[in-house]
Parts: sequence; structure tokens; C-alpha cells
Amino acid sequence: LLQVEYTDLRYNLDAKALLLRTYYDMDEEVAMLSLADAFRQYIKRNKEMTEYQKRGYYNLIKISRITYRLKSNIGFISQSRWNSGVEKLKDKIIKTDPIFNIVWLQEKIKELEALKR
Repeated sequence: LLQVEYTDLRYNLDAKALLLRTYYDMDEEVAMLSLADAFRQYIKRNKEMTEYQKRGYYNLIKISRITYRLKSNIGFISQSRWNSGVEKLKDKIIKTDPIFNIVWLQEKIKELEALKR
């Protein structure tokens, strides 16, 4: 995915989103955070995207980062703080619109809830 040259904007955006999810699932923290920053800059500079697309991908990036941070801090924060973070994250997803790949994010939150029981 990194070496493919995309001619269609939508393919490019979807490939970046897929790569972000892949890095998350593989626990590749540095790669995921680097891609998130690069993806955010790409969205910011792209003039072909609609505002709806920009918001949807920005929200995906933002919530993915928060989710990953919770996942990586599981052994370092108290149970109450963990529960509070997960509840805030769930609330944020409900209140934020649009979010692309929302089903994937909801699955990751369910996985987080199962980790700390």
C-alpha cells in the first residue's frame, strides 16, 4: 500500500485508512502515529476533498489515536481511570459525526472493554 501510486482520490484515502487500521491491529505504534500525522497533513493540503470527507477522516484519525493510547496504557493506569477513558471514548463516538470506519472503531472499543475486566 505504501508503494502504490493512486490516481483516484478515493482509493488513496481508503488505502491510507486501511493502513492506519492495519498498523493499529499489528501494534505498530510508531508507524501508526507517523501515518496518522502524514494522513492529517495530506487531508489538510488536499483541495479536491469535500469538507465532509475531511471531517470524516480527521475524526477517524483522532479517535484511532485516542483508542490506541488507551490500549497501550492498559497496564499503567488505574481501573477507574481506564473505565473513565473508555466511557469518554464511547461518548465521543456517539457525539462525533461523521466518522469513517465507525464500525471498526466500535469493535476496537469492545476489544478494549474486554481487556480490562
